[in-house]
Amino acid sequence: RDQGQVMCNLAENLLPFPEIREESRKDYHLARNLAQAHGLVAIECNATLGLGRIAMLEGEDEEAVELFRHALTLAPLSEDNARGFELNALKMLIELLFRKSQRAFDEVEPLILRYREMGEAESTAEGLSFDQLHSLVYCARLHEA
Repeated sequence: RDQGQVMCNLAENLLPFPEIREESRKDYHLARNLAQAHGLVAIECNATLGLGRIAMLEGEDEEAVELFRHALTLAPLSEDNARGFELNALKMLIELLFRKSQRAFDEVEPLILRYREMGEAESTAEGLSFDQLHSLVYCARLHEA
């Protein structure tokens, strides 16, 4: 488990640098393979999200959508941080679907509603959570389209 997490952390740190992004991709693939071999769902989900971010950064939108959808199915099964993984996957998938088409109502609306519900659960009496606020922005974008 620790080895997979270290690989994901390393890959995450390399991600912002386009000239070495391929190293990040290799580390995420290694972590994902290790996780799948040992049934470590949290590591697999984390690595899948990372691979999705790389695909998104490189304009490989279809691959990114597939990866984020896969991460979304893994998130509830994760042994830790399931909520964080689901929020991250939802946010990235919503962003991609909006980028693909402002008219992706049928596909994006249920995702936004789930994201909003999860964001509301994180809000406190002192104010809105970042995710709830972001979900309201998504609702406005959907209504605008």
